[in-house]
Amino acid sequence: YNEAERGLLMCSDAEGGSYELYQIPKDASRASETPESKRGLGLAAVFVARNRFAVLDKSRQILVKNLSNEVTKKLPPPHPNTDLIFYAGTGMLLCKADDKITLFDLQQKRPMGEIVCANVKYVVWASDMKHFALLSKHAVVLVRRDAQKLEHLATVHE
Repeated sequence: YNEAERGLLMCSDAEGGSYELYQIPKDASRASETPESKRGLGLAAVFVARNRFAVLDKSRQILVKNLSNEVTKKLPPPHPNTDLIFYAGTGMLLCKADDKITLFDLQQKRPMGEIVCANVKYVVWASDMKHFALLSKHAVVLVRRDAQKLEHLATVHE
């Protein structure tokens, strides 16, 4: 959810992956109307700025799009086999490839840090955006983001 622009981005694994972007009306009188959605294909989609979101498309490229669903930038991911992206703050992504999670700067177009963690399904950030947890089926990995680098803190296995 993008609070500043009242945008909701929903992703689905159905049919190889897709996303829908909804703009929620600001005035309550239009709340009964169904908001119009902008749709597209992609393995994952996340907001990366107030008026931008990133999509990992099926050809494993990162597309930065505006809220009109128009491509503003096309980037190769840090690893050619990247299969999932997660939010990592303004202008940043966490890119999952095999057993690695890479902190990727969209402006500089380069990886900033990397950590080994297999089968990550979810990322949960602390409110200060300095710590996060990588969640997989059987493990939780705690990580500190320190000056654009990633530091492993602890791993808990089931």
